[in-house]
Amino acid sequence: MKVNERLILLLQTEGIKQTDFSKKTGYPRTNLNNFLNGVTKMPKVDLIEAILIFFPHWNIRWILLGEGERFFVGNNASLIDPDALEKEELEIKVARLSEQLENCKAHLKDKEMIISLLTKES
Repeated sequence: MKVNERLILLLQTEGIKQTDFSKKTGYPRTNLNNFLNGVTKMPKVDLIEAILIFFPHWNIRWILLGEGERFFVGNNASLIDPDALEKEELEIKVARLSEQLENCKAHLKDKEMIISLLTKES
């Protein structure tokens, strides 16, 4: 299963339409549509960032690599509720999300470089 197919499956599972995703995240619907239809082969960093911020219960590693489960379970499944957490807990969660985002950016950069090299060889 390709990256775009995994994201389509998550959107369907959650009952989220492309328009709703774009409205919620601010990610352009045209860009989302191009990615989901395979016009754009790899997700842009801002799409990954939108997923991490607005859908933290989605396993970004599963979306990008097909590894692990689709959704986080247990403590990782709950959306961040600022009223229920102390400042320190929020800072820890933000730090973890930032680290995940940086790891995803680095991984995506590596993939883009590989794709660039492969297309130059063709």
